[in-house]
Amino acid sequence: MRKYLFIFTLCSFLFGFLTPITTFGAPENTNNEVKLTEEQQKEISVLQKELFTKKKEIITKYMEYGVVSEKQGKEMLAHIERHYEKKKEHNFMPPKHRKHCEHDKKGS
Repeated sequence: MRKYLFIFTLCSFLFGFLTPITTFGAPENTNNEVKLTEEQQKEISVLQKELFTKKKEIITKYMEYGVVSEKQGKEMLAHIERHYEKKKEHNFMPPKHRKHCEHDKKGS
């Protein structure tokens, strides 16, 4: 038992020192710095449309199997449509991180 405890402690110690700290203090990459080209936007648009189509299929199946009610399913589908339109407005860029938690404020 002591042998396993020693090996675990040694591995933990080595892992802690051998793991590089690359993100500490590094500036965050903001979404405003990167612009997608028209071709990239079209590619992302196709992928996003496929994703939302699959999500709609899943929700429809849930409605069909009775997992969610017809009303809930329609609300979920409407939410997905709004979400897709919002992403489309922002050229399919991921949302910028908003600092809203205590742990986010400490790092500033």
